[in-house]
Amino acid sequence: MSSPAKTFRSPTVSNTPASPATSITDVQDDFQAFQLRPVIRDFKLSAELFASNGDIVLICGRGNQEKQGMLLVSYEISSTTASLAASVRLLKVIKLAKKSVTQLETIPILKIALLLGDGIVSLLDIDSLAEIATVTTNNVTLFSTWYEMDSHSSLPTTPITPTASSISTNPISIPTELRICVATKRRSLVFHRWLPQQRRIEENKDARGSFELIDIPRALALSRERICIGYKKSYFIMNLANGTMITELPFTMAHEPVINCLQDRTQWCVQVDSNTIFLNSNFEPLYENGITWKDIPSAIVQAKPYVLALMNQSIDVCTFNGSQSVPVQQTAHKNTAGIGKCRLWMDARTERIYAATTTDVVLLEPIPVRIQLKNYTGMYRYDLALILIRAVLGISVSSSLDDQSRTNDGHAKGNLNTSIMPKRKTFNDNEQATDQSSSDNSTSREGPKNESRQNNQNLSEIDLWNEYYRVGTMYAFQLFHKQQFDRAFAEFKEFLTDPAEIISLFTTLSANIWLTNSYNEFNTFVKQHQHFSEPNDFIGQKLENAVRELQKYLTESRRIFQTIFRRSPDAWLEVQSIVQNRLILKPVRDLLIIVETSLLKVYLTTNNNTLANALLRNSENCCLPSEVEKELKKHHRRTELVSFYEKQNRHSEALDLITNTDSLSSRENILNYLSKLDTTQLPLVFKYIQPMIKSALDNHNVINRS
Repeated sequence: MSSPAKTFRSPTVSNTPASPATSITDVQDDFQAFQLRPVIRDFKLSAELFASNGDIVLICGRGNQEKQGMLLVSYEISSTTASLAASVRLLKVIKLAKKSVTQLETIPILKIALLLGDGIVSLLDIDSLAEIATVTTNNVTLFSTWYEMDSHSSLPTTPITPTASSISTNPISIPTELRICVATKRRSLVFHRWLPQQRRIEENKDARGSFELIDIPRALALSRERICIGYKKSYFIMNLANGTMITELPFTMAHEPVINCLQDRTQWCVQVDSNTIFLNSNFEPLYENGITWKDIPSAIVQAKPYVLALMNQSIDVCTFNGSQSVPVQQTAHKNTAGIGKCRLWMDARTERIYAATTTDVVLLEPIPVRIQLKNYTGMYRYDLALILIRAVLGISVSSSLDDQSRTNDGHAKGNLNTSIMPKRKTFNDNEQATDQSSSDNSTSREGPKNESRQNNQNLSEIDLWNEYYRVGTMYAFQLFHKQQFDRAFAEFKEFLTDPAEIISLFTTLSANIWLTNSYNEFNTFVKQHQHFSEPNDFIGQKLENAVRELQKYLTESRRIFQTIFRRSPDAWLEVQSIVQNRLILKPVRDLLIIVETSLLKVYLTTNNNTLANALLRNSENCCLPSEVEKELKKHHRRTELVSFYEKQNRHSEALDLITNTDSLSSRENILNYLSKLDTTQLPLVFKYIQPMIKSALDNHNVINRS
């Protein structure tokens, strides 16, 4: 299946859309953000226009039994009834004295509908469908409306108390003026206003004739100070005050121009070929990027974090955070009437999303995030769960490529409460003398806290951040199991995975000895969850590839932990444990010990002598001494082992190693080492200097006798 959407950079006020900036993979077949629910089936008319006002849906079309005339039908679809099928009720059917109707729009806050038929715009009462007033201008081809809801508006508003059917229980304000702009066949725009309290329409004489239109408009959108006009080959954005053009957005598509109101006239979008550009109330680019679809949609609906597009044979859904889009779902819809006959819209009051054909109306109901996450993780589709979490939190999909996996102070993102996280130590306070890990006895093993929250109807932002790290770490281990090592380690870094559990994947690093507790817990866990274990036959080239990526991960982690340790050596940092199924706290020094010890083991395993020596020479390194000694002995690195003993003040072992190693046992090496010792080491100096003096004297006597 081809990709329905990808991201492109939004044009500036004078530029055409740029080429796509991001390539997107195919639609996720198992991703279900919305489910279709039939509402009205098999109309008794050939429907052409649709609109809604809260629980009321209006359908306008021709009766199947009538050759002439139009019908306007209203249905009530209650949003408070558990059974939707039983709650659909036919309210009214009226016959319109019009040969054709080309536009239908509702203004929910004013409880009116505007209908354009036979070149005349009529205002109808939403309940009775009776005509209230008509716009005096004739030969109208299009209309657009605007009302001001801002508290700082220049237009007055009247506070009202909502009825029981309103979706809000708070007092709201309704505008005392509705602006109406109509386009005529004479290539002119005429402006009117509806005064609800006086129930009359009057023409704005000052605005008449202020625009010289280049063609008959095919799409129209009115805002406070500007108007967007869609022509055959471009969109014009014009200033209402003086009629001058502000910018032009040309396109080459053969389809009609598409302008969609997204959020109660505060946000819009226009279609430029297959690119959707999001605009604010002044018709200026709202986001840095837009969305490029595989086809040209005829309608757009934004239900954050999703954007839905009506195509000829499907409804395509993608996530969109203002900078990046990810296609997630493609749902086929019934379309027997061809392009332009189907509709997709969101009700301004209930935020229901409707899709309609000439014979049916369906609801696109969002599946709750809680249920989606449970479904995806149950299918082991952690990638889908991450797409959803990132979309809801507004995180870019490429965030794992970002250097900032932690905040500036070293903590996890999301302002998580660290006081409720268990603390666990990997090493005792005398870790330099121990070769086993130990845990904080005051902290018992915690179960998956986040799963208990799944019982809640909604997930809070804190819950989502916890899920972000929990699911992300599971995804990283899954990628590792699938041998996608480069991606796995990028995710390990992004999701703050416990390094001790990562090292436990590599038996060659002997985590079973120096990370005993972590190793045992992890291996007990992966025996029950094989899709998190190391790959099968994890040897040879597979192992080499994994070790190469591990080295990159350890190097970057070391840089991060060193920076935090130098600033705050007693800090406790969040790491995500797949065994504990939650974020836990570990001392930054423990994390640095794990990372640097593992890094030394990797250097020695890959014969990277230069980096191994550089790490050992660093006097501030936190490598575990017992493991350093074992590794240097294992790899026969005697010179480095001598230096290690010297730094540990284990001079006797260093000198024994020098004297018992042929390549190191020269008199110069012994004297050079002895010269570094202070007076507290005089017995050791005498122990090694006396044989050398005796040997020198014996040689001298032999020479004299000869």
